[in-house]
Amino acid sequence: MFRKIAEEVQIQKIIAQIARREGITEAEVRGAMQEALQAGFRNPDPAIQAAWRQIPMKGNSPRPEEFIAWAGCKVRAKTAGGKLF
Repeated sequence: MFRKIAEEVQIQKIIAQIARREGITEAEVRGAMQEALQAGFRNPDPAIQAAWRQIPMKGNSPRPEEFIAWAGCKVRAKTAGGKLF
């Protein structure tokens, strides 16, 4: 549980850092990320849809925080010599 909370705090820091760098609000960053995720989620390619199904999500599509956490795990696994997908 502590690791999940620490990860959530780190993700919030990442979003805040992006917002400061871009001169926009954190809500705007999340909104832009959500739009991009939705565009990708609507891709009809079966391989893309299979990749989306790997992402743990609470709703019908991943929230930015869920995607960032999942992507971070994938990158760490790949760095350790594992498969990205």
